[in-house]
Amino acid sequence: MIYQAKPEDLKTVTNLVHRTLKECYPSYFSQQIVTFFIHHHTEEAVKEDIVNANVFLMESDGYIVGTGTIKENEIKRLFILPQYQHNQFGSELLACLEDDIAIKEITTAQVYAHLHIYQWYQKCGYHIIAESAIDINGEQLPYYCMEKDVTAMNLDHLYQGLMF
Repeated sequence: MIYQAKPEDLKTVTNLVHRTLKECYPSYFSQQIVTFFIHHHTEEAVKEDIVNANVFLMESDGYIVGTGTIKENEIKRLFILPQYQHNQFGSELLACLEDDIAIKEITTAQVYAHLHIYQWYQKCGYHIIAESAIDINGEQLPYYCMEKDVTAMNLDHLYQGLMF
């Protein structure tokens, strides 16, 4: 089930994001880049998004397995706990977030994806519209701006109780 995060979920969301960053990202990035991501996804940033009703949690068998955030047409902060990755939870959460965007009559979803995840987004139907990089104390962090048409939403998610 996917549902909107409440203020009391702040620590759960922040801890889920930070745990995933600390456990998964060192395989792909230097400690400097991992620290950048942790500082980017602060408790204050998560709190602001929860207050604005933009954060969602995914639960399976009574356990929180992932989170995702929507801001206008941008899907961000999509994280699945390491032990639940590669089980379709990410794809399912992404599809539900896309549906939420489409319900608002927005025609495209946008993501910013780093080098090690952009191919997954391509498999989910996203295409690259721009490439860029951030300089982090002399180290380059390349990323891609990607989009997908979400006008053909899948209302089955709503009707099956997967969302809200």
